[in-house]
Amino acid sequence: MKSVRIGIIGFGKVIRAFLELLPDKRDWIKTRYQQDLQIVAICDSTEYMHNPDGFDPGELLAYKLEKIASDKRGRPLDQSEVGYVVNSFLEMGVNVAVEALPPTRETGEPAQSYLLAFLNAKVPVVTVNKSPLVYGYQTLYMAARKQHVAFKFSGTTGAALPTTDTVATALAGAELYGFEAILNGTTNFLLTEMIKNQSDLATELEIAQELKICEPDPSLDINGWDTAFKTLILAKAFIDPYVELPDVQVQGIQSLTYADIEPVIQAGNTLKLLGKAGFENDRLRLRVKPSIITPEHPFFHVDGTTKAITLFTDTMGRLTMIGGSSGLKETAATILKDLVNTHRDFSRI
Repeated sequence: MKSVRIGIIGFGKVIRAFLELLPDKRDWIKTRYQQDLQIVAICDSTEYMHNPDGFDPGELLAYKLEKIASDKRGRPLDQSEVGYVVNSFLEMGVNVAVEALPPTRETGEPAQSYLLAFLNAKVPVVTVNKSPLVYGYQTLYMAARKQHVAFKFSGTTGAALPTTDTVATALAGAELYGFEAILNGTTNFLLTEMIKNQSDLATELEIAQELKICEPDPSLDINGWDTAFKTLILAKAFIDPYVELPDVQVQGIQSLTYADIEPVIQAGNTLKLLGKAGFENDRLRLRVKPSIITPEHPFFHVDGTTKAITLFTDTMGRLTMIGGSSGLKETAATILKDLVNTHRDFSRI
């Protein structure tokens, strides 16, 4: 039985969902993968905690929620505490670190510094944070490669839609030369409802917020930047690690009205916000834009919060995957998946 000793950085909604999920899956993972997942350390804005025998996830969740309710929030973690956190985790025998700090829009810090420090200490990392990958993917990748440790981030590019895993394992040996994808469940839901109800964005946005399908501030979603981040991460990881955010042409749905969409629908088509990567004149082009989808296209019936991706390869043709629900539980499930795969023996399927 492999002891997977987990150290967690951050205590946001995704980590809370992970603590709810782990008790339901832990015994099955022991049986199926011969791995015992134990949380032995956690550090967030309020405190550092450790338990060499492993925390009970439910008790840890209840304690942390009570502490938040009492408004003992402390201060956000920053780069000055990286050394202390890494050394403290190492003393507890942590052999995989899960990073889930709040994302930052204009920099990958402080998450990038934490990830880099763990990788340099030969500790595998799992992250669901897009920011450090958008701004520091190449640095993190090279550190992981130099230290021969796992660097997992499947939760950053579509939650339960298995994008990175498919390219890295199922398409091993094939060269990815492009893709197109629905990577944001919020915008896909909004467009679906605008078309179904013949309504404008503001109306459907209000409903989506009531249903908690989108954030109180939906600007990253509707302006196309969440899709742009995910498109860039996939392109960096599997096509060209040197592309940067300014290379992505971004057009969101924030200005769309039903009057704009109606001619598309009358022609028998539909509209989706796509992230695309492909070569034009030997140069990689990355685009995010509302795109007309014909009935023959595999994305035509991809509605609601469902996501999809089509991968274009040199030896395995086109591969389309549809599904992968959006939500906290689904993102938490990607943490679980990455933890298992970090210590998994792939010679035994």
